[in-house]
Amino acid sequence: MQRLCPKCQSWFSGQQICPRCNVQLLDPSRENAVPRLFQTKNPLATPITAWGRIILGTLLAQGLVLGIRYLADAWLLSQGQADEDISWLAPIFQFVGVALGALLVGAGYLRPLPLGMAFGGLNALVFLIVRIALQEKIAADSLINLAIAMMLFSAIIARIGGTIWRAFPPLQLAVPIAIDITPRANEPGQLPASFRISWERIILGSMVAAMGSYFAADIWKALIDSSRGSIQPANQLQSQFIAWELAMVAIVLGGAFAGMNTRIGMRQGVLCGALAGLFLITTYFVRGEGSYSSFEFWFEIFGWNRQRSDGVPPQLALLLFSNGLFFGTLGGWMGAALLPPIVKRRRSRRYY
Repeated sequence: MQRLCPKCQSWFSGQQICPRCNVQLLDPSRENAVPRLFQTKNPLATPITAWGRIILGTLLAQGLVLGIRYLADAWLLSQGQADEDISWLAPIFQFVGVALGALLVGAGYLRPLPLGMAFGGLNALVFLIVRIALQEKIAADSLINLAIAMMLFSAIIARIGGTIWRAFPPLQLAVPIAIDITPRANEPGQLPASFRISWERIILGSMVAAMGSYFAADIWKALIDSSRGSIQPANQLQSQFIAWELAMVAIVLGGAFAGMNTRIGMRQGVLCGALAGLFLITTYFVRGEGSYSSFEFWFEIFGWNRQRSDGVPPQLALLLFSNGLFFGTLGGWMGAALLPPIVKRRRSRRYY
């Protein structure tokens, strides 16, 4: 039977004492489970939303697709068949990654079918954007068929995941539960450390994000030079796109560093990404044209002028700031979700 912790509002099965807070768990079927009426919004009790499942599944699926693609390229290089074209295997790689992502999306969810269809549609859109960015041709009929097949396939796999890992049925409570989690008397109005803004992490994370973005193109060039010809991009646009991806990975890592070990990861990530974006704009203003070759991809896509004018071009400033803000927020959320605060378990007193 599931029991509720009155302090952190977490549910535990088969236990009498909360392993986090070391307090007595409440039985929701008994009337004495209601201590006092107190309205609160506790982030610890907020479950992951449907859109959160879809975004996490999409990130996992696309990461697996790229990983499988690179493994295939590495195997061909080891066999001396580097010139062989395996672009026809891209849909197969996509379906493998989508299958694993759909399992994650549907596991533990009461209605996995619509969630799986939305997940499949989003992955089809991402697949199209990547193909356009890499200048790979695809027929319109094939694209429509691929999107429909991916949505149906994702819905089926999500249903399988929901069948294997079933969701907890909604609890029918005898009385409504209102929990009292007011601050302790000796700590009036003081938030826990995990809910406070950590400016040290924000500053360090923004430095990691900004420096990684600044040197992303140089890192990519060094990887190409050190590979002795084994890594060769198909064209210049693909090389610029990979350099931009490395810059965004650096911003995500900086945001994750700012958000880890906190309960306010998105807030930390927003501040970290904003500082990183301002740092990038300032550096371009000081050093001028050629400062950020990792963003050349967007110059090619939109046809912007590379000649420096007085100040920073508005479209470039918007690009630098929006990239830092979006991916910094994403990194902060991921850091707080993957590396939450460590709760020290206190030993309970036993009386004999």
